[in-house]
Amino acid sequence: MPNTILTGTTLCCEAAISVKVLKGDGSESPSYNYELHNKPCFGIYFNSAPNSNGRTKTLVDIKADVYQYIDQDMLVKNHENNYCSLAPDQLHKYHRELEFVFAKYSSKEDTGVKLSVEETTRLYDQDRCKDGVLCPAIKIHVEAKKMSAYQFLCLLTLIRCSSEYPNALLLKECFNLQEKGYFREFSIMSLFALLQNRLQYSYDQGPIQWVEDSRHYFYKPSCLEFLQKRIMCNSAAYVDTNYKVQNFYEVVERGPRNKSKFVLPKYTMGGGDATGKGKLFDTNAIITTIFDGDVPEDHVECFKNILAAIKGQFPKLKVDYPQELKS
Repeated sequence: MPNTILTGTTLCCEAAISVKVLKGDGSESPSYNYELHNKPCFGIYFNSAPNSNGRTKTLVDIKADVYQYIDQDMLVKNHENNYCSLAPDQLHKYHRELEFVFAKYSSKEDTGVKLSVEETTRLYDQDRCKDGVLCPAIKIHVEAKKMSAYQFLCLLTLIRCSSEYPNALLLKECFNLQEKGYFREFSIMSLFALLQNRLQYSYDQGPIQWVEDSRHYFYKPSCLEFLQKRIMCNSAAYVDTNYKVQNFYEVVERGPRNKSKFVLPKYTMGGGDATGKGKLFDTNAIITTIFDGDVPEDHVECFKNILAAIKGQFPKLKVDYPQELKS
């Protein structure tokens, strides 16, 4: 497969994070503060003290600024994997969904999560290996009064999906599809799970788990209400996640009748076949098409086939906008 503008990029996480830990006696710890500059993912924070003890600690007074570059040259010329291609209204919609899903610490207590965005600049210096320049960026500000360590990790992971590739391109395609009239019955977060059944992009700090053979499992495109319950501390579904971010989305096993009636290819990471060929974003032409707001025709047919199989197993699948099914 030829190289593309997504090939050989370097993770370039830019963020500032501050949290306190709620102790057993009800008192609060001093602030834990983290500055991430040109770092891979949120790894430094993921492996820090607030996330020890199996990510079961309770955090309070949570603040974070996550920076995402908005100049495409950061991706295309500098090969930095931190570029947000979403339009402001698209990012706004995605963040409102995140706020809803993460609104509840438990069934009786709110998190107080709020997300806001402002345009700014961010120093870019290749981890101090070159003269720094200020590059156009957005600052995603996160505030919350109370979250579990696991909840906050999941929120950071999903925020990063708007700038880290290839997930960021899949998220962009979710918006493109709906703006072209496809899959409008789904929320963006649910549609993202649906499309992951092709992309299969799993890793230890991403929102989906690895499956050995995609022909035997679905990433279930659950509605926002279910996702909210899955992330609430005192729910049964919350325990099922084992407090791992890659278990944020539910994985379900396909039934034998479903596999017999709906024969889907075996997709590997990147959406290719068993040999790695035919990946979802395998040419610059396809990538540019999606950046420009369009949808490759073969993608639509593939996603429709996956949805047909999912509906075959879940004929009463709950969606966020059922009125769109009638339009």
